[in-house]
Amino acid sequence: MVLITGAAGGFGQATALAAALAGATVILCGRRVRPLEKIYDQIVADGGLQPAIYPIDLEGATPADYQQLAQSITEHFGKLDGLVHAAAHFGGLMAHADAPIEDWLRSLQVNLTSPQALT
Repeated sequence: MVLITGAAGGFGQATALAAALAGATVILCGRRVRPLEKIYDQIVADGGLQPAIYPIDLEGATPADYQQLAQSITEHFGKLDGLVHAAAHFGGLMAHADAPIEDWLRSLQVNLTSPQALT
């Protein structure tokens, strides 16, 4: 059982497909369900084990959201064997003084807080 954040993005999708091809059951995490469903369908079409979809917006996730995800994994799967942090926020290259505080906060939440909370 491998949880992959950012599963709808390039790196996350490639990782999900590779893990499924190797025989793992994957939990596809991302903000939007529709892109996750496409990856789900591709895994099933390729003969992989039935994945799970868990939509979560890491930018706005709270401690309760992470706790709920952990409880759901425990209830449905028992435990995780792997975790891939593929979700990321990059606001683009710019001088630090020009970076909007909202981008800074989003980067901290998605790139730092979420991996810590999920691990």
